[in-house]
Amino acid sequence: MSTCVALAMPRASSRSVTTARMLAQSALCLAQDEEVLPKRYGILTPASAMEGALVPRLSSADVTLSVVD
Repeated sequence: MSTCVALAMPRASSRSVTTARMLAQSALCLAQDEEVLPKRYGILTPASAMEGALVPRLSSADVTLSVVD
């Protein structure tokens, strides 16, 4: 079973700018949202490590992820 995710970014934004936004928001999430992050350890993807805490941060940075059927 696999899941496909679409990335929507502002028209004027390049992929490298969007990648930088995602990286910066992930770092801020780890640094500032520790109390809401799940208690998991090991090698994790950003989605599994930060679950719902990362999505609002990405949305505020004009990065939208959606599941594609």
